[in-house]
Amino acid sequence: MTRRPPGKPFDAVLNEWLADPEFKAEYDRLGPEFELRRALIELRHAAKLSQQQVAERVGTTREYISALERGPSNMSLGYLVRLMDALGADVGIRIRRRGLKSRAAVTQIAFPLSSVEPAKPRRRRREDDAAQTVA
Repeated sequence: MTRRPPGKPFDAVLNEWLADPEFKAEYDRLGPEFELRRALIELRHAAKLSQQQVAERVGTTREYISALERGPSNMSLGYLVRLMDALGADVGIRIRRRGLKSRAAVTQIAFPLSSVEPAKPRRRRREDDAAQTVA
C-alpha cells in the first residue's frame, strides 16, 4: 500500500484500498480501535478543547493525548472513563457472544464515574522532576 496521493480525498483512497481483501480483513479487525480514536477526536472538537486542555483535565501530557488519537493504545477502563469525563461523554460497553443474533445474548454496561477508580497519570513531566531535584 502506498501513501495517499496529495489532493485525492481520503474516502476515495480508502475505497480503493478496501478493494484489496488482505487490507480489508485487517481494516475490519482494527475497526473498533479506529472508531474509538475517531470518537476521541470528534468529542474533543465538539467540546472545543485542545489536546493540551484535555491533557490538563485528565492529568497527563498533550503528547499522550496526541498518541491516543493517532495510534494503538492499551489504556485501562478507568483511564478511558476518566478521559471520556474530560470530554463530557459517558462510557458504555456492550458484550455479545459471537455468532448469536438474539438481543437476549447482549449485556450492556454503563459506567458511572464513581464506580471506576481513575487511572494515575502515566509519567510526570521532566520540568516537574527538575523542580523536585532543585527544591
